[in-house]
Amino acid sequence: MSENSSSHSTTGKKINRSSVRSTNEIAPASMIFRNLLIVEDDLRRQWRSQQQLRKKFTGFLICIILLMVYCVWNIFFSTDSVESIKNKRSNGNSHFFWRYLLISLLITMILFRLSGEYKRTITEPRRFLTQSNKGLRQFNVRLVRVPRSQAQRASDIIRLISNKLIHITNCILVVVRIFLPYYNNIKEWLEKAEINTSRRVGAVDVKLVLNPRSFGAEVREGWEIYRDEFWAREGARRRQGTTTTT
Repeated sequence: MSENSSSHSTTGKKINRSSVRSTNEIAPASMIFRNLLIVEDDLRRQWRSQQQLRKKFTGFLICIILLMVYCVWNIFFSTDSVESIKNKRSNGNSHFFWRYLLISLLITMILFRLSGEYKRTITEPRRFLTQSNKGLRQFNVRLVRVPRSQAQRASDIIRLISNKLIHITNCILVVVRIFLPYYNNIKEWLEKAEINTSRRVGAVDVKLVLNPRSFGAEVREGWEIYRDEFWAREGARRRQGTTTTT
């Protein structure tokens, strides 16, 4: 009897030790995945802000270049300019205006380049992934872009346009709400539609990938599952929040 009781106690201790070991293994893994999720979301926000900055100033440079081309055309290739060159006479104030505008645009381009704004707003955002991965290399993780299909790109564009239109409509309704008898119902519907057409959550732009040399396939798969499940719950929570408020 004593031998049986001792054997039962030893097996019980083994079971308890194995259960404690398994919980201790699961807890650090979930904490690591949670920290990775926080870092990934912060890097995603930085990447989006950098891309928006680059797009904005790229559009600014394109507008300046187009204006410069238009000035050159008015100075040298327009009908009045060609006739004035043939007749060897000045074109008056119009010719002076286009030359002055062209010189001003050239000075703006030179100052934009020499002041370092070109590097800050265009060069550095373009190299954001490379610079980030240099710092993440010591943690055996890497930030990569998420490939998107043509259908996903079209869906994102439609969501963006719809969201902007709904936001503008909502702002207009705030001004003319006195004349609308069902303003509250319309406002609630527009707020719900604005949230539903907002940017997709989760790893849709960039994501963190674990280094296969340092992490096994099971850990990498667990990280992908953990991320997908978290953002699925987060998306459901946001949609549920809109339904409860309405």
